[in-house]
Amino acid sequence: MSQNIGPRLGPHSPDRNHRIQRMLGGFYLTGNFWYRAHHWMANHAPSPIMALTIKVCAAYCSIFFRHTRRAIVRNLDVVLGPCSLWKRQGRAYRTFREWGWVRTERWEQFHEKKPPIELEVIGKEHWDSLFSTGEGFVLLTAHVGNYESGNLIPGELVNRKLHVVREPESDSKAQQFLEDLLGKYFGSEIVTHFVDDDMSIGLVLLSAIRKGDLVGLPVDRPRMFGRKVEVSLFGQPFPLPDGPPTLARTAGVPMMSVFLLREGRRRYRLYLRPPITAGQSRDRKKDLQEALTKIATDIEWCIREKPNQWFCFADVFTPVEGSSRSRSSVTSRPPSSPPAS
Repeated sequence: MSQNIGPRLGPHSPDRNHRIQRMLGGFYLTGNFWYRAHHWMANHAPSPIMALTIKVCAAYCSIFFRHTRRAIVRNLDVVLGPCSLWKRQGRAYRTFREWGWVRTERWEQFHEKKPPIELEVIGKEHWDSLFSTGEGFVLLTAHVGNYESGNLIPGELVNRKLHVVREPESDSKAQQFLEDLLGKYFGSEIVTHFVDDDMSIGLVLLSAIRKGDLVGLPVDRPRMFGRKVEVSLFGQPFPLPDGPPTLARTAGVPMMSVFLLREGRRRYRLYLRPPITAGQSRDRKKDLQEALTKIATDIEWCIREKPNQWFCFADVFTPVEGSSRSRSSVTSRPPSSPPAS
């Protein structure tokens, strides 16, 4: 049976063993079987059982997902500074555990009997300043916290059609399952675009913005052959895709970074950051560089807030030239107000 093994992912995306993925098909970690199983458990298993399952799975991943664990702790060394071996493993465990809860609470939103998410909105004045113009604008998301935040933004805030762009699922059946759920629970007010290498999506989104719609785009993972701009994150080189600011610049609209960070069981804070505008000078490259530098500042701020909710499962920071890739080879810059590690 032919299996869709997903898009050509960029440098910040987790590695995939495509040979094993083809062998296991729907039983691979990102396959249809596990999507359906997690959805069923999230909506039928008692809370204590769900909590125990997440802890066990986080421990299992911390022990056996060696490459992913290594990527997490190396990235967090840059964010939080080097530490002892056991503390590093604790950082990985907490990240896997938070990821489990975020994924579980994602599935719980597709169940009418589950209580609503408790949400505190920070920065609503920035949202109101953009929304009051009646024009469309671009929402920027990153893989921190509940990065599928578009589906959880309160309806009274949006009150317009929202176009959410996301990568295709690696299993076509899993994607169809997710598309069916999104269509059933969010209808036509939230339009989800699963985009691989479709160049026409830019025109679709540009048209939507000019109609006054909102567009949500991931901004922290460049595609393999997409255009990238190098910025600085925690003092390290970090490429970001130039697509989101290019879209905003072409449409002549501002951008806003939106982060949904988990605070506890079904409790979140929605952070709406100050608007970012891409310049309209004759130097397009300079305009995009300046915009992406500001975006990187927002991403860095968000990661500092909840470092164990940064779900970046690839080793993204370049080691110091001429040194081994060890804890001591990472150039770290401690945060101004150290978060809990």
